[in-house]
This record gives sequence, structure tokens and C-alpha cells, in this order.
Amino acid sequence: MSRFDVTFERTSEQEAEAGESNRRGFIVEDCRLRDAVDALRAERSSMRDDKYNRAHAFSVETGSYEFETGDTLTMGIRWPYTVTRASSARLGRLLCAIL
Repeated sequence: MSRFDVTFERTSEQEAEAGESNRRGFIVEDCRLRDAVDALRAERSSMRDDKYNRAHAFSVETGSYEFETGDTLTMGIRWPYTVTRASSARLGRLLCAIL
């Protein structure tokens, strides 16, 4: 059975210019898709209203810019590389629509 991870990364302007951030990690690891979506939705509810969704080959990212700190917070659901390209594309479209 394929397992999913929910990750986060917080980046300041200086870190973005350097191309590196040490503030990243896992929110949930090795979980079912339903649990990953629930975890991302719970964390995402604390974000500002200016959110975005973006699909990649093996992940979907959501993020927002925090004006108070100048940080960009990005969270995402990542799925295994064993998922076919066609299924990965469908999964990306579905998750962008429901998040």
C-alpha cells in the first residue's frame, strides 16, 4: 500500500536568496491519503487567506506569505515514486481542487 507524507518549510527572504532553509520537516509521516489530507487541512486552517496550491510530479504544495514575519510557509503532501505518472497527475488535480 502506498503511504503519504505531509511536509512543511518556512523560508525568510534571506534564506530564499541563499537558496536554503533549515526550518523544514514532517508534519505527518507514512500515513494514508485521508490522514494526509486531514493533517494538511488542519495545519492550513491557521494560514492567511492568500493561499495558493501547486501540483508537482510527486507532490502538491500549498503556501502563503506571512506579512508580520516576512516568511513564506509552504506545506505539501508527498506520495511515493511507485505511483504512475498518470495516477500522479490525477492525484495532483484532485488535491489542488479539494485543498
